[in-house]
Amino acid sequence: MAMHSLQKSVLFALSLVFASVSALATPPLFDQIEISAQKGRLHHNAQGWMSLPESETLRSMRIAERCSAMGGPRGKFSVADGSLWLTGVYRCGGDIPLSAVYPQSASHLLADWVTGDLTAELGKVICQSRDGFPIFERIASLSVQAGRVTQLSYQESGVEQCAREMP
Repeated sequence: MAMHSLQKSVLFALSLVFASVSALATPPLFDQIEISAQKGRLHHNAQGWMSLPESETLRSMRIAERCSAMGGPRGKFSVADGSLWLTGVYRCGGDIPLSAVYPQSASHLLADWVTGDLTAELGKVICQSRDGFPIFERIASLSVQAGRVTQLSYQESGVEQCAREMP
């Protein structure tokens, strides 16, 4: 009987270890965006992550990336003058100057390879959804055609939305 109890204790302890390991997993890297001085995460609605123009340097970085976070390297974008701009690249180890990846561009590159509907989660996380996903202060919906922003609208999140998400 004592052995059976010991086995249960060991199994329980192992399940706690496995649960804690998955809880400590490195979150994925997300594309970043800045719109009107507000920063956040950027998603392509149809593809998830934003694509980046291929370059030999970027290819080498992906191969050499030794990071437990999924998705690196990722892009840093901004909206200015009615356009979507790639302003940098980053990975687990930090920021990479745009000119190091794309020598033809000094500080920004028109994201003319981007077409589609995008979602930007802006500002601070104000609460978690029932599913555990963060709810940000503001959501921006963008329509982009070859790097040109054709539509931009905002939805404000608030206490009411957080209250609806409570169990």
